Amino acid sequence: MSELTLKSAKSLYVNLGKTIQDLEIMTDDTIKGIDKLKEMNVSNPLILNYLHASLYLNFIYLDICAAYRLYLSGTTHYEQRFAVKQLYTIMNEGYKRLFGFDNKSQDPNKKSPQKGSVWVTYLSCYADCGISTIEEAYKSCLSILERFSDPVIYDKEARCHGAHYSEDYAATYNFLKDLDAEKVTVGATNFFGFMECYRKFISIVQTNISVALTSGLCKTK
Repeated sequence: MSELTLKSAKSLYVNLGKTIQDLEIMTDDTIKGIDKLKEMNVSNPLILNYLHASLYLNFIYLDICAAYRLYLSGTTHYEQRFAVKQLYTIMNEGYKRLFGFDNKSQDPNKKSPQKGSVWVTYLSCYADCGISTIEEAYKSCLSILERFSDPVIYDKEARCHGAHYSEDYAATYNFLKDLDAEKVTVGATNFFGFMECYRKFISIVQTNISVALTSGLCKTK
């Protein structure tokens, strides 16, 4: 990784810590909001689903920020390698949870969201929700997500070594020895862009659902 100056490393470490604190508050508030809606017997998925999706984003953001802080604060080579290994796993598992790996796609430049992913489970209901602004944003966001690709996230071998203890000790050793923090940092930057697409779409949904509720166009059940 390009050497960070001590000043910039400390600044990044502090800023990531502040981001974690903000995300913790947002996550707590979202959970409280969902619980309150349940108490009010709100069952309309158009109201609930974007809140559930935002929680998964927060969990992944939190994990990445925490792992990167660990990398910055590591005082031994292994501590730093361990943090980078964690970033591999978090991004890989995060992508699988948010969108899913499309292993059957015939077009390497276009992938489909997979069953069980956050996109299919919680956000697909907005494709034909009757609110044109949301429907247009859905198509735009999906088009970006379908074409997303990054060598770190799609590195199956690294995913296996990062999450499991292989019987091949030499392969594990070489994986740890050859970990490239700069490559993973670029991957994390790309992945943040991927997640930001989700975040923007959820923000559009939240704004427009609030308006629809106020105007009576959206029911709670």
